[in-house]
Amino acid sequence: MNKFTIACCLTWSVALLTWHFRVPLADKLSAIIPSFNYVYVTSNESLLVKYKQQDATHLSWEQLMPVTERQIIEKYQQPIAMNFAEQILLSINASTDETYRDAMFSTNVVEALLGKQSAVSGFIVPLELGSEQLLTSFFLVPYFGACIHYPPPPPNQMIFVRVNSPMKIPDINIAYTVIGVLKQSLYEDVLGTSAYQFDLISIEQFTGQADDFGQHAY
Repeated sequence: MNKFTIACCLTWSVALLTWHFRVPLADKLSAIIPSFNYVYVTSNESLLVKYKQQDATHLSWEQLMPVTERQIIEKYQQPIAMNFAEQILLSINASTDETYRDAMFSTNVVEALLGKQSAVSGFIVPLELGSEQLLTSFFLVPYFGACIHYPPPPPNQMIFVRVNSPMKIPDINIAYTVIGVLKQSLYEDVLGTSAYQFDLISIEQFTGQADDFGQHAY
């Protein structure tokens, strides 16, 4: 029996056991096949059908922000080479610029992205827990520590995600790629406010190179 046949048998065996015992498929597959990086896969059949029919578009965080607001925020981002006095002056200018303050609290979204299957990489901030301390909702954010160690990013730089089948809390110290259908929906919590929501399809460990996420940029 070759390796491919063995792998197929293992996968089908796990799928049958998962259905029988109602255990999350992603957990079992990840345990048996280490290269299988899925942390969560939805049980919503209609979303899975859509996922198979259409490739997800990978989005950077800056693409979720309207261009005019992105330009305003970039104007006040501090270059690494800037000296301390210049940093102070830039911060003072930002604090007195109403357009900058508006951009930092903006709930405006990029409408062209709505309703499409998208993949966004970032960090998970747990929100709600159900029975047995399983995760039922979370924020996806662009950098580590957002909403916890640092102030929250603008609402259009946060995505609220509802988990339709509660999952164990993943390691919040590492990045994930979350795939889902992007919607406009305001969600407010003590940890922050999001302007986007995902109809969740899957969560997998991030394996690529960091782009514009991972750094505290606001």
